[in-house]
Amino acid sequence: MAQSTDPKYMVAVVLTEDRHAICLLDENTGKITKRLEGHRDNVTAIAISFDGSRIISGSIDGTVRVWNTNTAACELILLGHELVVTSVAISRDGKRIVSGSMDKTIRVWNSATGAYEKTFDRNLHWVSAVAISSDGNQVLYGLGNGEMQIWNMITDQCQIVRAHSDCITALAMSHDDKWIVSGSYDDTVRVWNSTTGVCERVLEGHKMFINSVAILSNGRHTVSSSIDRTIRVWNIVTGVCEKTLEGHSRAVTVLTLSRDEKRLVAVSYDKSVKEWDLESGSCVRTLEWRMDCAKAAAIMPI
Repeated sequence: MAQSTDPKYMVAVVLTEDRHAICLLDENTGKITKRLEGHRDNVTAIAISFDGSRIISGSIDGTVRVWNTNTAACELILLGHELVVTSVAISRDGKRIVSGSMDKTIRVWNSATGAYEKTFDRNLHWVSAVAISSDGNQVLYGLGNGEMQIWNMITDQCQIVRAHSDCITALAMSHDDKWIVSGSYDDTVRVWNSTTGVCERVLEGHKMFINSVAILSNGRHTVSSSIDRTIRVWNIVTGVCEKTLEGHSRAVTVLTLSRDEKRLVAVSYDKSVKEWDLESGSCVRTLEWRMDCAKAAAIMPI
């Protein structure tokens, strides 16, 4: 990914040759610039703070760790989960961290002190995906049985929605917190009203399960990536797939939008990061590396 005039991104991946570490990649060469080491077992989930200063990771070892991206130092180790940490998220203001686990619990942590603020442990199934609202007051999570729950941390009320027929793999909330988008092993993307819990759209077209979703700030479009090697751009209002971005030769594991939302960047098992122009649907830059990437990955515009 070449020219300095182009948007820049932080790319964090777990490589199959060493799944205990998180590698930061140079966006121009694909070479490893930093290694974040400390987990005692495979890293299963990664999130990057909005300002790019911190990385949050979860592991089979049951811990959540907070890393400084400049120094590669582990600043906090968050203890409390009894089984594998499956998913992590950090609020837009960076103050709260959310983690979900195979132990069927959600934990909310203070990112400054590492103290845990709240625990939701009334789930009947393992937690497969988490997200947090822009104001940090709502936690959204999906379960392995396809159920989605919206937890209001102010009132401690939880809204339960039977969202999908199979495990929920990806979740996102719109910038204004009005919309939720979910992806699942059932190969569908669904759009939800976060207030009523009503499904407004079922977006069908992917041929295999969904890995990642994101919502544009205009509230009218969402994007999704899949094991089927494609990225799709959907119109939330009409339910129509407006573009299918094809070019990856293996599953697309994670995606993100540039700050101006004119471009989309995706990480794939094909050992590449591709940057796409959303208006034209064309690939404008490709970063390749020679090492196999595990599923755990994150990317953030900086």
